[in-house]
Amino acid sequence: MKLNFISYSISFFLLTSTALMAKEVKGDETVIKNEKSPFHFTAAVGFNNYQNLCSLSVSEDCDNKSPSGRIGMGYDILDKMALTMDYRYLGKGSYGDESVSTDAWTVGTQVKLPLSEHLKLTGSFGVGVFNQDFNENSDSYMSSYLGTGLSYKINNDWYMNLDYTYYNGNDTNMNGDVSIRPDINEFTIGFTYYFNKSYKIHNVETVVTKEKVITKQNNVYVVPSDDQFIVGSYKLSNPSRFNFVYDYLSKNPRSKAVISGYTDSTGSGTFNQKLSKQRAEEVASYISKRGISKDRLISKGLGESKPVASNSTKEGRAKNRRVEVLFKDDI
Repeated sequence: MKLNFISYSISFFLLTSTALMAKEVKGDETVIKNEKSPFHFTAAVGFNNYQNLCSLSVSEDCDNKSPSGRIGMGYDILDKMALTMDYRYLGKGSYGDESVSTDAWTVGTQVKLPLSEHLKLTGSFGVGVFNQDFNENSDSYMSSYLGTGLSYKINNDWYMNLDYTYYNGNDTNMNGDVSIRPDINEFTIGFTYYFNKSYKIHNVETVVTKEKVITKQNNVYVVPSDDQFIVGSYKLSNPSRFNFVYDYLSKNPRSKAVISGYTDSTGSGTFNQKLSKQRAEEVASYISKRGISKDRLISKGLGESKPVASNSTKEGRAKNRRVEVLFKDDI
């Protein structure tokens, strides 16, 4: 079973490499990764060294190195920290007529410190239940591990990892019995995959009405709020400005629209966030009443965040009071 684990891990690398090389962007469609998921999957293969194992044998017949590997899941609780859970196969060693093999289920934390745009220095610490077989006699014990490594960002979804991990042998098993166990040093290479979402961003220039109040900026369509809403209100005064959203979605049944409301910095942040959300929902409601399913309309209230102009001038504040529309397809 443990040999099968190594085979599966190697197969994972081959499939990963094929997937990365086969990825293609068709025609003039723009593909972006704009929703990062905190969940990720990791697999790695390498080799380990049973430290001081050969010193236990009076015979010269000793082999303390073996293939190893791991698979696991993680969750980023912060930009620079993740919680992890793994199954680890730590290989097999032999000395004289004796043999030992180890595997473990572990939980831990990983800290990631950026060195450049694509490269991170990682550090990890964790504990787990280790299962060790001595000549077919099983032994379980609690122990810990400490690791460091480098993580290289291939793209928004994939990272390649080089890691060193030290496992404390621990001389006491879960029943309190004392036995001699070698510490383990492990070196691995692996990949991490983040369950992000990708979208096709569509150029809808031919659908947008020719009214000058609608502008396009980086595939986002911007409608100033001053022409649509009474000051301090979320009620639409000129809803026809958003007919282009209905027109496009009705002709493209697989597409969705993300409608984001923004305000200037006048007033409290709490009020602005609530108002911007209500305005985005009001636009979505108008489009929905015309016959577009609600699950194709995503409304967001972003308040005074992401200003496009200075809030210190009247003209700048007017530009910041806006509704943005982005069309996308799930890939």
